[in-house]
Amino acid sequence: MADQRKNPTIGFAGIGNMGEPMAANLLRAGADLVVWNRTAGRTAGLQALGARVATSVEELFAAAGTVILMLVDEAATDEVLRRSTPAFPELVAGRLVISTASTSPEYSRGLGADIAAAGGRYAEAPVSGSRSPQRPAGSWRSSAGIRPTSPRRALPWRRRAVRPSPAARPEAGCS
Repeated sequence: MADQRKNPTIGFAGIGNMGEPMAANLLRAGADLVVWNRTAGRTAGLQALGARVATSVEELFAAAGTVILMLVDEAATDEVLRRSTPAFPELVAGRLVISTASTSPEYSRGLGADIAAAGGRYAEAPVSGSRSPQRPAGSWRSSAGIRPTSPRRALPWRRRAVRPSPAARPEAGCS
């Protein structure tokens, strides 16, 4: 099992319009990055930049101590995490899971509690942004849920992938 405290490799699931440039920013910042997407062809550009490509979500989690999820919604997050299945605790135990999706507070609290119960850690860091012809790489902002007891190592990826939002919510989901 990859332990987040001992494994600096970052996993990234969800290589879409927002995930691809975020993952590319991590690579440009020197991160050891493994990527996975439900549509495998979406990972080719990141592989060309130096990312390793996992062939399954299980392989992604096995390789990384921290996994960033840039998924469209709660249903996609549950599907990728195999939530409510015996595979879920095996995926998240010992790892920091960072969800960048915009989800309800209730969902985020529940997901954080489930990950903690399985022996993992959770941070909520919703991302918003856009692409335009003038900014094809995108302009992204993130608000992260940070508690005073959260480890400082939990969110250094944020400075490399997106611009932190001044409106970060200190009481939001982090466990």
